[in-house]
Amino acid sequence: MLATNGVDTNGEQSQAETQDSAERISEALTHILHSPRFKDSPQLQSLLRYVVHEALKGNEDALKERIIGMNVFGRRPDYDTTDDPIVRSRMGLLRKRLAQYYDGNGGLEHPITAKYTKPISGQPAFGSRPGRLLHHPNP
Repeated sequence: MLATNGVDTNGEQSQAETQDSAERISEALTHILHSPRFKDSPQLQSLLRYVVHEALKGNEDALKERIIGMNVFGRRPDYDTTDDPIVRSRMGLLRKRLAQYYDGNGGLEHPITAKYTKPISGQPAFGSRPGRLLHHPNP
């Protein structure tokens, strides 16, 4: 789900708006990855980078628990997600660190937020921070 200002009347974004949103999300991702909450955690960096990139590509299948386990954490295709909760535990930690990032000073300068609303899902929801407008150079 990519939520930003500038949605047309049909509820769909134009190609230029989608590109602008993707660029802003990528810029915010870079800032998050270099923040104190994430810079010393290669595992969380890899997880966040993976889910954001796959979400921007619209690849929902890549955001399933087993697929994340294989692609981010190197698990075998037949690994038992019940016995190996790596994705669930790291997604919980990722949600916690993102909340700390946005609650602290780090997230104040970025109008884009990334949230994970489902406990297991890797599908982020991107949105605008309250009181922050996305700048569109072509009004």
